[in-house]
Amino acid sequence: MADGGVDPKVLEMRRLMADRYKKARPEDRPQQRECPDCKKSVYESKVCPATGIRHDADQVNVVGGTAVDKDKRVFTSKELVEAINAVRVKWQPARLSKVRVEGDAAAIFQTFVLQREWKMMRYGIMYGVVDRASNEVSVHCVYEPEQVGTETGVEPQPDARIERVDALASYLGLERVGVVLTHPPRDTDECTLEATELLMLAKEQSRFGDHCVLLAIAPNPATREIEAHAWQASEQCVRLYQIGLLSPSSDDTRFVHSKRPLEIAQEDRDAKGHEKCVIKEGSHAIDAHWMTAYVAVEAFQSDIIGNRFVRISRPGEAPPTFANLRRFFDDPKRKSLPLVEQLRDFHVLVFLMETVFDWKCDMPRIAQAVVTRDKNGIAAYETVLREYMRSAGN
Repeated sequence: MADGGVDPKVLEMRRLMADRYKKARPEDRPQQRECPDCKKSVYESKVCPATGIRHDADQVNVVGGTAVDKDKRVFTSKELVEAINAVRVKWQPARLSKVRVEGDAAAIFQTFVLQREWKMMRYGIMYGVVDRASNEVSVHCVYEPEQVGTETGVEPQPDARIERVDALASYLGLERVGVVLTHPPRDTDECTLEATELLMLAKEQSRFGDHCVLLAIAPNPATREIEAHAWQASEQCVRLYQIGLLSPSSDDTRFVHSKRPLEIAQEDRDAKGHEKCVIKEGSHAIDAHWMTAYVAVEAFQSDIIGNRFVRISRPGEAPPTFANLRRFFDDPKRKSLPLVEQLRDFHVLVFLMETVFDWKCDMPRIAQAVVTRDKNGIAAYETVLREYMRSAGN
């Protein structure tokens, strides 16, 4: 044996294969398949980080409601039962016990829609902390990405800042925990989420984890008071979304369309009170009720980051300037505070990341100083920022 105990025949085979690779034309060499959406190798992750769809969705067969390898021909009885059960939609309780939402973040988010008399809907990305012991999520801040809002919904647009904003949140110890959106008044007994909203939620859970939620804010149709409801998509819904089976129904906004007919498995009781499961006939149209579960919501005040500064991108509103920043720092509540406390606002940090400081070199240190209230950690940047604020015209 040579070379660490490797068989010489194996080494020779490796050498021959390497030589053959070097001599081959570039177009004849094995190529890694690149995902057109995330621009990464499909072998890097099972699920596309951009769409939430499985990278191998076009390489598998769907048996029942389960994705299996295209070459698989023999199935065990257990696998067949699982495939059959996968097309039976059964309501699932939420896995989270509670969602805590930062009060200022929620209030300022909904103010935009209120000022427009609920004629332009809005959505935002929520960042927070997941307590996996108590199954609680705390939303500490909301970023409003580029979007087109209408009277009935929103259409997300490509956002050039999102990678940097995600990174900033991670520097603060936060992660993606779902989305928040507004919608017109609706009776939640009749419609919990519309299909487009449910699929947006399924996409978030597929991309970032089952802890993600959708926070829906809307006026109560009877009282007109603003209410917030949090929802989770069922794990089955996420799995069906990942293999590309689900899309919005073209006939009714309350229904999702499945490429494969799905059955509804409804829990019931017989005349003697015994539990039984009633299977309804398969259908391509599934009421979103069956795939959503309510999560309790409560407000709190973040001890990590604030949310009062001007949002960086809102239609019809000027983006923040250094004049806004000076007024923000000169507010009587903040004027006497050290800089590390004045900077303790998520949207201030987003603004500075986009205008002054490098998001890879400077922002990790600044964010760490803000979280730990470390005055010395921010000292190296204070002179630069003060001079920038003094010299900038606006």
